Amino acid sequence: MNFKENKNRIIGIIILFTLVLIAGFLYKQNHDLQDRLAYLEAEASEERAELEAQIAKLDKAEITTQKGPSLADLFGTVEEVQAETKQTPTSLAPKLSVTPELNDLGTISKANGPATARFVLTNEGSRNLEISYAFTSCGCTAAPIEDDVLEPGQSTNMDVSYDPNYYGQHADLGQIVKSVTIISNDRDNPFYKVQLQANVVP
Repeated sequence: MNFKENKNRIIGIIILFTLVLIAGFLYKQNHDLQDRLAYLEAEASEERAELEAQIAKLDKAEITTQKGPSLADLFGTVEEVQAETKQTPTSLAPKLSVTPELNDLGTISKANGPATARFVLTNEGSRNLEISYAFTSCGCTAAPIEDDVLEPGQSTNMDVSYDPNYYGQHADLGQIVKSVTIISNDRDNPFYKVQLQANVVP
C-alpha cells in the first residue's frame, strides 16, 4: 500500500470519526430538547390546571353570592368558627355597608372614554372589617378599594371605572348594568354585591 492510499485511508477514518461525533452530539441535543419540551408541557399543564381551579372558584363564588359561603371557608376551620361563635355575639362582629348600592352614571359617551363612580364602604360593626377583594362582572369594569381593613366606624372609597370602549366595536350601546361583588368577613353578607349602571351613546 503506497503513501497516497494510506493518506486517503487516514482521511476517510478521520471523516468517519468526525461524522460519528457529530451524529452523537445531534442525538444528545435532540434528546435534551425533547426532555425540555416535556418539562415545559408538564409545567404549562400544572399552571393551566391551577388557573382553571381559580376560575372555577370565582364562578362558584358568583353563583353562591345570594346564599353566601360557609363559615369555615371565610373564617377558618369548623372548630375555630364554633369557638368564636360561642365567645362573640353577632352584635360584636364587623358589618359592611356600601353607599350607594346602585350608582347611576347617567348618559356617558364612548368618545369620552372611561367613566368613574364612587362607592363609600363603611364598617358599621364593632370589630375590624377585613375586605379580601372585589371582583367585577366583566373586564370592562375595574373596582380598586383604597383600604382593605376598616376599624369600627371607618370608611373607605371604591372608585369603580367603566370603559365603554373595552370591547372595541362590539361594545354595548344603550342601557348597561355592571356588578361588583365585595368579599369580606361580614358574617351576614360576606358577598356584598353593588351595581353600576349607565346609558352608553356613541
